Amino acid sequence: MRWRVKLGVVLSILATVLVTTVVAPTPAMAGGCFSTGCNGKDPQQMLCNQPASQVEILDEIWPANIGGKLELRKSRDCHAAWGRYTNSFGHTGRVEIHGCGENYCHVMWKTLAAYDEELAWSPMLSFTLWVKACVWSNGYSYCTDTF
Repeated sequence: MRWRVKLGVVLSILATVLVTTVVAPTPAMAGGCFSTGCNGKDPQQMLCNQPASQVEILDEIWPANIGGKLELRKSRDCHAAWGRYTNSFGHTGRVEIHGCGENYCHVMWKTLAAYDEELAWSPMLSFTLWVKACVWSNGYSYCTDTF
């Protein structure tokens, strides 16, 4: 009978250690997604755009013919990137994120709502890809450098 009690205690301790190891929150979980799990997801909904997620602006451009500001942003905690565009004149178009691997590329975008001072951002792509942000509006396309 004693061996059953000891076995129960050992199994209980082992289960506690496993649950703590598997379920303990990590920065990536706090961000809502991680790496390829972020592909196609909204950085705001996943909390990857928060300062606590260690957001970096990798590149920033000011497109001449359409105005505004385009940024390529990356969350270190989520290990994902996205494009963010400040629409200064209410143009139509879209903000995009391009990501390429060894033999393939992805392009994801969000349509601009077309109002002055709009903040629009693309869905995310994993930072395991080579990424760049682009804005397309009024027949013009501008892109950040690739990282």
